[in-house]
Amino acid sequence: GLVAMLAAAAGVVLVLNRRRQRTPPVAPDPAPPEVLGAADVGGQWTLVDSKGGLVTDAHLRGRHVLLYFGFTRCPDICPNELVKMGQVMRRLPSGVRDQVQPVFVSIDPSRDTVAQLREYSTDFHPSFLWLTGTEQQVAAAAKRYRVFFRKAVMADLDVEGEEEDYLLDHSIAIYLMGPDGGFISFFRRGDDANAVAAAVEASVAGQRPGR
Repeated sequence: GLVAMLAAAAGVVLVLNRRRQRTPPVAPDPAPPEVLGAADVGGQWTLVDSKGGLVTDAHLRGRHVLLYFGFTRCPDICPNELVKMGQVMRRLPSGVRDQVQPVFVSIDPSRDTVAQLREYSTDFHPSFLWLTGTEQQVAAAAKRYRVFFRKAVMADLDVEGEEEDYLLDHSIAIYLMGPDGGFISFFRRGDDANAVAAAVEASVAGQRPGR
């Protein structure tokens, strides 16, 4: 099944994001998600954008969506993937680019406030839609996309830090969703911007990208 592929592929490795200059032990990977089909990836959700407005999955209908779940205090993996998404947008022909919406969904709503997302967004491609929400809203959205995440408190890892200083284990993948909200494909960390852009362009042209 497609979700089993997501769990097994390098692009959906469940990792512990490492702090720069201090690397805590890596937590063991949890069991992979059950085998599911494409119809089980995606669905209805309600979140909040970096301007404080409500956004639902319906707002993205009519465009292809590149979707990534992460958190703004991620030291390396998340920003690298977001930079790659920006590179993809720049590589797409203008007529295709207008039909693609890159989206970041925070899995750290307690720290990733609307103001935090707005500040963070300045480092990345201007076309991004930045989303957060309540813990319940974020958890519900992540569940729709079979995204795993969990908090790893620094004290539990024998690493010094403030009380609010914690890391997050999470699934790593860039999802490609269709104009109808249906799942099309996903991209691994090892997929470079050129490969992703080619797959997105093919999908917009009506050709299903291969894995």
